[in-house]
Amino acid sequence: MEKIDYNDITQLNIELFREKLYFRLSLKSETEGCIEPQGNCACDGKLEEACEKIRDYFMTRGYWTVYSEDLLYFQLEKMENEFEN
Repeated sequence: MEKIDYNDITQLNIELFREKLYFRLSLKSETEGCIEPQGNCACDGKLEEACEKIRDYFMTRGYWTVYSEDLLYFQLEKMENEFEN
């Protein structure tokens, strides 16, 4: 798994807040991120949407996002370019 940059976590926290997705991202370790709901009512039914935003963000940076079964933790895998030799 790849190292997660703290600046990406900071940027994603801003983007999630702007989208009214009230989750806070933090680092559990240098290779594992944590998605923390910020209140029960504000987050009901929104976890999948937040995960999509996180996935889309890291895809633009060349990473696949791999989630835990409960969707509260994630890790990154570098995308392989099939055209590289």
